[in-house]
Parts: sequence; C-alpha cells; structure tokens
Amino acid sequence: MSGLRRFTMLAPSLVAFLVLGTAGESRGTIVTLATASGSGTNNDPGSSGHTTVSASVTFAYDTASPNQLIIDLSNTTPGGTPTPADVLIGLTYSVGGVGGVNFGSAMPLSPTLPGGSTELGGTTSFANTWNDAYNKGGNTKVTGDFGIATNGFNGAFTADLKVGSTHYKLNNANFGIVATGTSLTGGLSAQEPFSGNTLEFVLKDTSAGFSFAGATFSNVNFLFGTSGDGVIRGTVVPPKQPPSATPEPGTLALASIGLASIGWAKARRRRPAIA
Repeated sequence: MSGLRRFTMLAPSLVAFLVLGTAGESRGTIVTLATASGSGTNNDPGSSGHTTVSASVTFAYDTASPNQLIIDLSNTTPGGTPTPADVLIGLTYSVGGVGGVNFGSAMPLSPTLPGGSTELGGTTSFANTWNDAYNKGGNTKVTGDFGIATNGFNGAFTADLKVGSTHYKLNNANFGIVATGTSLTGGLSAQEPFSGNTLEFVLKDTSAGFSFAGATFSNVNFLFGTSGDGVIRGTVVPPKQPPSATPEPGTLALASIGLASIGWAKARRRRPAIA
C-alpha cells in the first residue's frame, strides 16, 4: 500500500498518528491488533540441509476502513533464502473477538511492497499473484481458519482459482517472500520474481458495519516451500496495554503530607483566640 504507514503497539485509545495515502489522501489511524513470529527447522524435502527459517506477521486495521484487515508478512530468516523450498509462500491464522469474519468468495490477491521492502527478479507488480482460497483441512499439517498463499501447498489452497472465466494459478514459489540478503542463484533464479523481505495484504470483510477493532489472533502458521511440509508455528503477541494509572509510593507519600498540611492549617484557622 503506497504512502506512509506507521504501526503502533499501544492501545487504540493512545494512537495518534495520521497516515497519508497517495496524492495527499487522508487516511485514518493504523491500529496494530497483534504480531506473531516463529522460527524452526524447515521440513520441506527441498530445503538445503533443512534450513532454520523464521517469519513474522503484523495484523492491523485502519480506523477509516475498520472492515479491512491489513497483514504485513515478512521472511526474517537470517542470512537470506538459499532455495525455493525456503521461500515464505503463505500464512494461515484464526480470528476471534469480533464474531464471524466473512471475506466473501475466494479471490486473487494483489499484495504491495511496503516501505523498506524490495522486488527481486524483474517485475514491478504483484497483481493477482496470491489468493485467499484456503481449504481448511486440505493439508492436515496446517491449522487456522483463514489463509493467504502463492501456491497450493499440497492441498491447503486452491492452486487453480477460477473467477468468472479467468484462471488464477498458483505456481511454485513464484512471487513468494525471501529474506534480506538473498541472492537469486541456482533454483531461485528459475522461480523469480520474489519480494524481499515483506509483502502487505488488505482483506475486506463484506458484512455491513463490521469492524476488526478488538480482534484477536491465534493458530498462526508460516508456510515455506511447496511440498506442504514447511510449516512453522507462530507465537502471537497482543498489543501492549496502556500504562497503569496507579501512583508511585513516593507520590502517594507526598500527597498524604500535602493533605495533612492543609487539614492542620484549616484547623488552626478555626481555633478560637484565647483572651
């Protein structure tokens, strides 16, 4: 998504950032709902020596469009991505706290490169390169109620999504996410382009009046490679709560002394004079 975007981990009531879109378009406040990260051994058979891979995701919403879920997905594997099997190609998750979520019919997705992310391999557009056609239970290694991906991941997603008369096919690790420091050599060069190291997605709930404010997240899975075996579980971290309003002990002591002094002064003024 173009334009300046700032995320905060404070409670929504403390957020005070104005986000500007393209051509000076005024946007609302971006409120972070949760982050998640995960690291572990990649069990995809094509992984070079079963690489230790890692990833992170930020879930947020824009107060100007509270029915839209913003997902920033990053490949954080140290030192770069060595093989196509180590490319981050998907995410699954569950949403709670806001009732039933309805993203409507499965559609192709057109992620964007947020600030600091780059494109590797000769394209300037990721239009219609991912989809949200998640088949819950289609791959028993994967958990969660919703998902996004750029290949079928062995049944977890519909690899050939048909919308009207158009087919949107998910192929290999193409248009997946590689880590910072990746060199497009060997098998990677045959499956480019990629993004490095983050893609941003915007998913819209189609229900009237729906808002993601207060949403919680669980069952986060980071998906690597194409075999359907490269599943890394994510640990979810909710946003920080506002600081406690309880005064420090020293403040309480000073307040007590002040109140006592006021009471003594009032009592002294009321004391009758002695003739």
